[in-house]
Amino acid sequence: MTAGEQQTVRCVVNDNAFPVPVYRWFIGTTVVGDKSTLTITGRKSDNGMSLRCQATNNNKPRNASITLNIQYKPEVTTSTSSPYRVVEGQSATMTCSVSAASPNTGITWSWIKTDSPSNVLHTGSTYTISNIQRGASGTYNCTATNSIGTSTPVTVQLDVQYKPEVTTSTSSPYRVVEDQSATMTCSVSAANPNIGITWSWIKTDSPSNVLHTGPTYTISNIQRGASGTYSYWPGLITLSPEVSIINKTENQTVGPVDCSAVCNPACTYRWTGNSGNSGRLELGELKRTERGNYTCTANNTINSSTTTISVIVNYPPKIEDFQASGDQTYEESSSFSITCNVDSYPYSAIIIQNLETGESISSDGPRESLTFQESSAKCYQTANYVCHSINSYGSTSSKTQRIQVYCSPRPSDGRSSIDRGIKTGEGLNISTQFIGYPLPIFSWNFKRNVTDNPTSVPGQHQLHSTPVNVSTIQTGITKETLSQEEFGFYTVTATTPGKQSQTYTVTFHVLPERKPDSPYNISVDCKISRGTALVNWTPNFDGGATQTFSVFYRGSDGFQKNATKTSLPNATITGLKDGSMYFFKVIASNKNGHTFSEEEDFCITKGIEKI
Repeated sequence: MTAGEQQTVRCVVNDNAFPVPVYRWFIGTTVVGDKSTLTITGRKSDNGMSLRCQATNNNKPRNASITLNIQYKPEVTTSTSSPYRVVEGQSATMTCSVSAASPNTGITWSWIKTDSPSNVLHTGSTYTISNIQRGASGTYNCTATNSIGTSTPVTVQLDVQYKPEVTTSTSSPYRVVEDQSATMTCSVSAANPNIGITWSWIKTDSPSNVLHTGPTYTISNIQRGASGTYSYWPGLITLSPEVSIINKTENQTVGPVDCSAVCNPACTYRWTGNSGNSGRLELGELKRTERGNYTCTANNTINSSTTTISVIVNYPPKIEDFQASGDQTYEESSSFSITCNVDSYPYSAIIIQNLETGESISSDGPRESLTFQESSAKCYQTANYVCHSINSYGSTSSKTQRIQVYCSPRPSDGRSSIDRGIKTGEGLNISTQFIGYPLPIFSWNFKRNVTDNPTSVPGQHQLHSTPVNVSTIQTGITKETLSQEEFGFYTVTATTPGKQSQTYTVTFHVLPERKPDSPYNISVDCKISRGTALVNWTPNFDGGATQTFSVFYRGSDGFQKNATKTSLPNATITGLKDGSMYFFKVIASNKNGHTFSEEEDFCITKGIEKI
């Protein structure tokens, strides 16, 4: 059940319980109810706790319990401080983790920037932005999703700090008459933090000589020797259009992005990942290989400045490889693995499925690769397998991969001897299923008595073998009529083909329909409540017809039989005398007659307790 959901559970006891029991419900050790039914509301804190019903009469409590599975959406936390300050050009890493979730499997992640909530930036628990730029400043949300729902987001305030960008309002060249004053002014166009800023003016022919440490530099009574170039760093880089993230689907077209800055001396420009010394980034029709960060560098003889944009190319999954270890053939109990590698963005949920059973043997995501590891190969794992992958842009499935586990034949139900009761003149239809690989082949024989030599199956008959799946096959024999001489032992031998052939036999003892064989393993418990006995037994061969059971018992007041027949291997006998000894047998009956158990058990019923 999910958190907040209400469900009603019921505590059921046997109909003949007397006196009517008193009920108590517990979650853990806390009493939560006192009636036979209980309505509970799913609480996260109760997940994994035991829900127990206790029914008590005659000072004898009986308990039944289940473990509560309360499912709820994830709860997430972050170890990243907020605000998270990082210097431009460095890497910023923000981390989310699940503090609680039920189920805690198949969790998917999502990072967004709150000013663009529909744009998923990353689908893992840790989001790293390499060579971070100032445009990445802002508020980021991380959420986790399981099959129940999506968590409340955790928030990280990201503060990208960077050196000042400066501009000048002074014309260049700046012409002034000797003996007058010359004033040159710088101003900060961008900086983070924008406090504690210091200034420096130099003449480029003497760069180590700082002439002034303020934003405005005035030279009074200027002389001709002051002519020259006075410099400041490349200014703020601007992009046209203004963009920090390009998020597109593969094969969509992206227009050019131009990079420029205010520089003195003039700057040259270069985009990483783009050929040529150009301030224009031209990606055109996007391909998946173009996903990544692109940095524009503005450079002059004094210094350089950079800005970076992220290009996200989304595309549906493509299964690059789906392969089992080794040669895909294994001995029983050996180890093997099967791996699925997927190319997609965002990363995909991956499922490895057994096509014979429909079972998903491994699933997880979003991720790039998934491996199923088996340490002890089972016979039933001989099957065709397929890998499925899905993301928000599409889904795909691999070609099948065959796993073959060599194993000796054995009956799927574990029985090597089976009794069948049939009327003379009626038809015979017996069959069993074998597990084995390669699929076994079969031979049948017959013998009238245990001590006889086996012969071929007598009379008109049909043998059939039908594969159920790649490692299971059903074999059987049918006859339209069965004569008296054809009752006996029909044995099927299963043999695996190949050099290392192995065999297994199953024998059907075909008998004329008759009364049931005697029940056995009789046991009695008289300590449940006053005047009551619980009788248990093991059924035997039913004689070829549906059988029922009744209990025969005797005490000081003579013989009696339980009037109610049952098909179950137990019965509760009531109305017995307190503190008295009783002996019990069990009767098995079908339409051909009845049989008493050869065994007998006894007990002394519970008496009145003294106060």
